[in-house]
Amino acid sequence: MRFQYFAIALLFLPILVAADEPGNGEFACSLVRGSADLRVDGSLSDWDARTATHPLRWSKHHSGGLPDNSTATARCVADDSFLYLGVSISANPLRFETMPFNQAWRNDAVEVFLSSRAAGPSAHIGTGLLRVSSDSMGRAVTEGSISVRDGAHTTRKFSYPLLWEASGVRTGLQVVPSGYSVEVAIPRHSIGWTETAAAPGLSINVRVRRTCGQKPCPAVMQTSDDPYNASPEGDELYRPMSLGRVFRTTNRPSASRPDGEATGALVYGALLRLDAFDSDGAVALLRESQDRRLLPIAGIALLARGHLESARSVLGNIGSGEIGDGVRVWVRETRARTHALQGASSLAEGEYAVLAASTNPVFQDIGVAGLIDLALAEGKGDAALATYNAAFGGPTAPGMRSASRIAVWLEKQARVAESVNVLNRLAESEWADDSERAWALLQLQSLSQRNGDIEHAAATGWRLQALAPSGDPSGEAGLKKLIAMMNFGRITTVAAPAFSESYRRFLDANPGATDPARRIAYAAQLWWEGKSDAATELYNDISSELGARRKDRAAALLNLQRLHLESGHVERSVETGLAIQDVFPEDVRSRLASWQLMHAANAAGGVPISLDQQVQKFERALARDIRGLADDSIGAAQRSAQALLIQFEKELNQR
Repeated sequence: MRFQYFAIALLFLPILVAADEPGNGEFACSLVRGSADLRVDGSLSDWDARTATHPLRWSKHHSGGLPDNSTATARCVADDSFLYLGVSISANPLRFETMPFNQAWRNDAVEVFLSSRAAGPSAHIGTGLLRVSSDSMGRAVTEGSISVRDGAHTTRKFSYPLLWEASGVRTGLQVVPSGYSVEVAIPRHSIGWTETAAAPGLSINVRVRRTCGQKPCPAVMQTSDDPYNASPEGDELYRPMSLGRVFRTTNRPSASRPDGEATGALVYGALLRLDAFDSDGAVALLRESQDRRLLPIAGIALLARGHLESARSVLGNIGSGEIGDGVRVWVRETRARTHALQGASSLAEGEYAVLAASTNPVFQDIGVAGLIDLALAEGKGDAALATYNAAFGGPTAPGMRSASRIAVWLEKQARVAESVNVLNRLAESEWADDSERAWALLQLQSLSQRNGDIEHAAATGWRLQALAPSGDPSGEAGLKKLIAMMNFGRITTVAAPAFSESYRRFLDANPGATDPARRIAYAAQLWWEGKSDAATELYNDISSELGARRKDRAAALLNLQRLHLESGHVERSVETGLAIQDVFPEDVRSRLASWQLMHAANAAGGVPISLDQQVQKFERALARDIRGLADDSIGAAQRSAQALLIQFEKELNQR
């Protein structure tokens, strides 16, 4: 039986895809010959009134209604040198607190998602997220992530301070009585836009984040028609940009020539080298420039190369007058890590202690987590726990970084109840945002599963699905665990906690409107409720959906095979299992899981004589393919395949 569970567990690793369709229509942008003469200060007063406006729509979060009556519009202008975006937001109250680098999403903020298919070395930015917000001092904050493209290959995303600025991007934010406005100027050369009147396969989504009760709202406003708030990762969730009429023409070139073209090329080259683990090449390239905006990436490149003293010197050379507090925290944390790598624990401790003493809870969490890491590295677990309790004892809610460090250590010490308490406090914290609470619930789900408490793991998993925004990594991981547990058999004999009421109503009215993985979970819920006909119909739809991922289609067939078996329809169950051989002839693990269910059917009532020859043929083909897998694999994969073959043949002989 344990092998059966193991075999099926190998199968269910579904990759969730966004359930949303792209927005209708294109993102129209007005074209100006020469210069648009726009000051990038956050004010939209100098924009031409004839520029087309794009209203942003609230995403429909499955936890309930919309956060407030805020509204937003976006506008776009392109001249010979820049692509300009102007966003006007009507909203109150606003929250602009000082946050660590790349965490301004906790504030009110504007996000611009870009995807360019331009080819050639001039296209520095392949895809990226550009975020504009403000700190508590009223200073504009620019952050986000950049991906660079080398021909058809796109690297991983990079998130370092001043990356956008080094590419020549300029931003501005201005607060007004009714809300605030944001301007963004992106050099056309950075996205490979060289032709005057042709955008380089550019797609855009503009998103406005709001805060509710001192934490991010579960819903956002955006131009892309993305009703379940799934963060876009590909062109399919963006709106393609189109150029509108030329409403103004000047005879002079742009008044604001981009000053980051040479620096942008260096950034592009350095990131490509870092992606290829060529830190030497990145360091050599960055030394060609004296541009101070490259100091953070230069420090990281030196750190990756092992030049710890040089890295610390470069990071220490970033002056307080040229960056905001959030970046200075990033610098201090990176410097502390450099000290720790050098074995200078006392110096690293001093850096982290400054952060731990901060009145900003997010900065405090970074510092406390660093102190915990140092103590655990030296084997001082009790000291780490004391540091955690001193910072987050009593009514103070723990931060996610500190909670993760100490919860893992407590579990390793077999102090599971204490670990659960730490995670529960974070999951129930009013201060933590939904993504942090979702992370804590995922850890609780995993902890319960590892300790054999499947009932609690399932209940926590459903609680996570009701909380996590669609597309949230913790929510997706928790859903995969739920699907895997479902295929071990029914988790509980009573109706399990379901999706939130609003999301369940949506599924009941539109059973085919979401992604296959969630439909599988929904079908399992219907099955538990005794609605096996509705569940069967859903499983059939998913298994025959040619556009669905192979693993989701296989999961649907296996669920259907088990449903028939548990409903007493042995012949129908075996027929469904045999279909996997026809639909997925190369999927050894799905076929192995199907054979296990056939084995269970044989034990329950015997395989019908009419299907016996087909089952034997299925078995022989499966044994041959597992043996081939064992012969073709190497190392651990080969040993795993050989173990599968031995176990399979052993169980086959016992039939």
